Amino acid sequence: GNVAEATKFYNQAISMDSQYAAPLTGLGWVYNDQEQYAKAIECFQKSISLYGEIAVPYNGLSYAYNFSNDYNKAIEYGNKAVQIDSRYAAAWNNIGFAYNNLGNFEKAIEYYNKAISIAPNDDVPFANIGNVYYKQKDFTKAMEYYQKSININPNHANVWYNFGHIYGQQNETGKAIDSYKKSTSLDPQNIRAWIMLGYLHNQQQNFDAAQRCFKKALKLNPNSAQAWAGLGFAYDGSGNYSASYDAYNKAVELEPSNEGYKKNRDTVKQKQG
Repeated sequence: GNVAEATKFYNQAISMDSQYAAPLTGLGWVYNDQEQYAKAIECFQKSISLYGEIAVPYNGLSYAYNFSNDYNKAIEYGNKAVQIDSRYAAAWNNIGFAYNNLGNFEKAIEYYNKAISIAPNDDVPFANIGNVYYKQKDFTKAMEYYQKSININPNHANVWYNFGHIYGQQNETGKAIDSYKKSTSLDPQNIRAWIMLGYLHNQQQNFDAAQRCFKKALKLNPNSAQAWAGLGFAYDGSGNYSASYDAYNKAVELEPSNEGYKKNRDTVKQKQG
């Protein structure tokens, strides 16, 4: 997890031997983890020019293009990886991810299942199949695959977040809150989970808890209009109309076209007298 040191030593290896491909591949994955996909792509392409037909950098390209929203290239390079190594589960998963984002759900599930057949103890493709069914609003199937993912890896924060969404859709507020809490405990940087948790606390008129959640979200992103509006609602519910007005006003400043935020701000202003 020490990205700075990893980068330093990979670059040192490259500077000592520019024809040594392995550190280029390693550095590419570091850049992928840092969401610096253009740099990752450059490293993987250099690595391939030195390595030749090796699956790992092709899969690195597939991953980088997936998260650069170029899904056709992700499929192209993922296919090159599995042509070289048909047992490369992560590459099958990356191809499935691309098809899912292109809306080809049947193909996505096909490729995710291929990954599962090779690596049945990997939680990621199970979670990804859950995402496919979630997109199709088949919440029963989504829950089934999310549960399979959690059985393998109970610490998958995004799956707990998705559980929260499904329970919320089913009006099971208590289970939704528990799921979002689990997600935030595993990933305190998940602003979406803090916001959803705040809104559910608002629904239950637990305004102090809601305020805490929205404040955590705003520490992560002070420019979240959604979090400011939720905080405005929580202050309104607890009778702090001045703070509510200020919060709603901040939401309006960030999203001037949102008529709902304006209406709520004006309503609070009337309560202030």
